[in-house]
Amino acid sequence: MQTNGELKEFLDSITDKKYTVTKNKKLNNDAWTFSDNKVAKVLAKLDEQPLRVKDVFEKIFQGLKTSQDSIYILHDCKEENEIVIGFSKYLERPIEIEKGLTRKLLKGKEIHRYETLKTDKVVIFPYFKTIENGKEKVELFDEKELEKLFPKGYAYLKECENALKDRESGRFNIDGEWFQFGRKQGIIDADKEKIILSEISYGSSMTLDNNQIYHVGQYSMIKYPHIEESYKFYLAILNSKLMWFFIQQTSSILRGGYFAYRPDYMNPFPLPKIENIEDTKPFEILVDYIIFAKSQKLEDEARFFEWVVDVMVYGLYFTESMKKHDCFINDEVAKLIKPFGKHDSDEFKIEYIKTLKNVMDEEKGIKRGLLFSRNVPEVEVINGEKR
Repeated sequence: MQTNGELKEFLDSITDKKYTVTKNKKLNNDAWTFSDNKVAKVLAKLDEQPLRVKDVFEKIFQGLKTSQDSIYILHDCKEENEIVIGFSKYLERPIEIEKGLTRKLLKGKEIHRYETLKTDKVVIFPYFKTIENGKEKVELFDEKELEKLFPKGYAYLKECENALKDRESGRFNIDGEWFQFGRKQGIIDADKEKIILSEISYGSSMTLDNNQIYHVGQYSMIKYPHIEESYKFYLAILNSKLMWFFIQQTSSILRGGYFAYRPDYMNPFPLPKIENIEDTKPFEILVDYIIFAKSQKLEDEARFFEWVVDVMVYGLYFTESMKKHDCFINDEVAKLIKPFGKHDSDEFKIEYIKTLKNVMDEEKGIKRGLLFSRNVPEVEVINGEKR
């Protein structure tokens, strides 16, 4: 079965009431999985969406690979007059290095769902960007130029020179290039706005990075330049229960019930085509509410607005069914919510989202949609309540 039509014909021909065999052609033409029949029907419904993650996101890439993190990554860092003071695990002592030779760095455990990224780590970054034929390139500093521009950083790297040259059985014993990273992946796009995610997770664990933070061991997602919809809009979808359901059905289960969020599993996820960009604005506003609520430890408010987002995502994907069961809340939510103002204080924002939660929780149409959406057939399957 190579086409959506063939998949639909196959699903329609099923007579067994409980199980079916479906082919996930978007992942791998040879990948067959046994699936509950109701689950297969929901996956087929998702498959009707015109876009996939791979159509919207140009790159899903892993973080930096230095081949010697204990040298390149400095911990417990602080800044003083353009100098970074951080702990080197390799030398087992603090060192000083020019800020210009460093980049903020995240490791996997510092990535949390909808949370503002914070780190006290930096990575020594011996590269610089250039433009060639209209395209960005990243090049390794010339060793003499590195010494001239960043004497403290160069002195530190020289102290670690033998260990850097010995990496991977001497592969980096190269005059003038011994301080390069082990791989070039993740070095050119990491300073761009992006969605960043944990590779192994129980439920989607993604957040927005607009602070030019580099990372090690996890994945980032960067849109194609022509995509008009915002990162916040797609973050709402990718962090939703619907995405988690899709990953559970198509990804690899790991110990403890965790699942892998890798490009092969992310790229086939169906995405809706937005006809009116204004329809994405409520999702952006709600994402701002959630991120702010989490930053203020307003867990009840954060959970509530995540619930609203989940039901609105169902409204995007299962519009007819949500309306049929009087659970479509997208329009009512859009009329009620307002974006934070540029000069709003944290105190105002806290009071606003607390009040808004109470108002939305009592608004009849929204309350009904939130409570009874679980009875919508597709949502029942997604929640595991009707299989």
